[in-house]
Amino acid sequence: MNRPTDTEHLAERFRGGDATDFSTLVREYTPRLLGVARRLAGDHSAAEDLVQETWIAAYRSRASFTDGSLLAWLIVILRRSFLQQYRSSERRRAREHLYAREHSTQQHASTATYTEPDAVRLFAALDQLSSRQRDVVVERIMGERSTADTARLLGIAEGTVKATLSQALNRLRLLLNATDELS
Repeated sequence: MNRPTDTEHLAERFRGGDATDFSTLVREYTPRLLGVARRLAGDHSAAEDLVQETWIAAYRSRASFTDGSLLAWLIVILRRSFLQQYRSSERRRAREHLYAREHSTQQHASTATYTEPDAVRLFAALDQLSSRQRDVVVERIMGERSTADTARLLGIAEGTVKATLSQALNRLRLLLNATDELS
């Protein structure tokens, strides 16, 4: 009969709500989480922040960890945190860009012409997509990732990335055209 390892025993206690050995789990799993976070975030400092947020979220939602690998569960939390941060930073950049554009338009109204979709409208349309479609658009288009990288990051097949992107872009066109007609 297989005996559980010390780490598996700690994970079971963590799953049951026992937080006394939490620091041992953090020491055990943080190096592996940092490796994943560095590949996602691109720099060490951002990766460390992402891992810290992952541990906070894991601790808060430890009751939802029911079965399976603790590492896999932690990686899912890490990936979701990364995507949430990425979307937030994209929205912040869009707001900053919109502010700069509006400010520039007010100062140079006679010379400035803009034909690009309004960033606010674009993000409102993105919010109307399914989470998978939104993730694919954010990673593939806004993140300027390859189809292969997007598939690997999201844990889906490359063909799924291509099909989902096509569907999402068609839906975005419809949504943005509909807001143009209402304007």
